[in-house]
Parts: sequence; C-alpha cells; structure tokens
Amino acid sequence: MKCLFLVVASLLSLSVVQRATAQQVENVKTVEPTWESINERGYPQWFSDAKLGIFIHWGLYSVPAYASPEGYGEWYYKGLMAGDEGRFAAMRMLLQQQGLDADSLLGQHPFGYDHLRPLWQAELWQPQQWAQLFKEAGAQYVLLVTKHHDGYCLWDYDETVLPQWNSVVSGPRRNIVEELTTAVRGEGMRMGFYFSLPEWSNPLHGTARRTYRELHGKLSHPAVQGLGDEV
Repeated sequence: MKCLFLVVASLLSLSVVQRATAQQVENVKTVEPTWESINERGYPQWFSDAKLGIFIHWGLYSVPAYASPEGYGEWYYKGLMAGDEGRFAAMRMLLQQQGLDADSLLGQHPFGYDHLRPLWQAELWQPQQWAQLFKEAGAQYVLLVTKHHDGYCLWDYDETVLPQWNSVVSGPRRNIVEELTTAVRGEGMRMGFYFSLPEWSNPLHGTARRTYRELHGKLSHPAVQGLGDEV
C-alpha cells in the first residue's frame, strides 16, 4: 500500500509539473522592439532556475584598481572628474611611470584616463580558461560589462565619444566580447551582456540629462546594434 501511495504521489507531482510547464509556455509572449513590450516580457525560465551566474567588470579601471572604502573600482574615472585626491595621486603615479607630463594631463579632461589604454594589455588572459573555471564553479550563465560608464567598449566599435575607445584598436587589441562569448557558449553556459547607456565622457552627460536619455534610450542605439553584430 505504501509503495502504491508513492507511485500515485509521483504521478500527481509529474502531472502538476507538466501543467505548470505548459502554462509557462502558453504565457510566453513575443518581444517586440518597444519599451512597452520589453517591460512586459518577464524573466525566461532558465534564468529563474539558474542558481549561480558570473558578473564581470573588466576594463581600463582595472589598471589602477583603486576604490575608496565602500566605493567602486570601476568608478575610477568618475572620481577623477569629481577631483578626488586619492584617485588623482594614483593617476599621477601611473602617468609619471610612462614618462608623461602629469600636471598637464591632470589639468584637463579626461584627466589622463585615456593613457590607461597602453597599460591594459590583458596579456595573460585566456577566455577558454575562464569559461572552464566558471563551469567548474557551477555557473549556468555569465554576464559581461561590454561598456561601462567610461564609454570604453570591449568590442570593435568606433563611433565613440573619445577616439580609439575600444579594446580592439587600443589596450589589449582583442575583441573581449566575442572571445569570451565563444568560450562561454562552448562550455554550454548562457552569455549575457551589460551595456551602460550613460557615459561620463559624453558632453551631454550632466549638462542635458533629459536630452541625453532621450537620445541614448532608443532601442535603435547604433552601439547596441554593433554589439549585436558581434554575438
């Protein structure tokens, strides 16, 4: 009798799961290229089921790797713009190590931040090794910051505010987005992308934020389209 009860309970549980799965499929909506459609899209089932994901911040700000207590290392450029003494001291040292005129560069935008490019070489980076490590850790997905608020792109995109502001033509001279995506998907994990619309280096940022949001908040943003071509 006990065995029969377990069998019946198992069949009932299976039936509930099947109905729930069918309901989820029925509730899936086609996403249209509008904000209204995107806001109603919900979360995909695989994301709800995933227990672990890897979120990667990696860029020019990784060179100084500087952050105040409870601060963000990736906001290093913002600290320079705000006149933070600690960040200015760190940048002065990095500029002097390259034999550059620190006083002159720190006295004007972008405060020497663009000179971090030759220092970020990523010479030891092996995307396949990263992907294998993430897989072994139990991750089901990986999320890469393709462009942070400094505007520096990790793929081949040339319509940036600052010249040569991507990792293919400067810095590592590698397509970080493409290489990591290939490695991650090759290990059977899902790949996601973080793309920052606000850019500190954009002259519209901070002076005409409403206009900036209207300009960059469009789904047809050319940089987003360019990123789609890479993946």
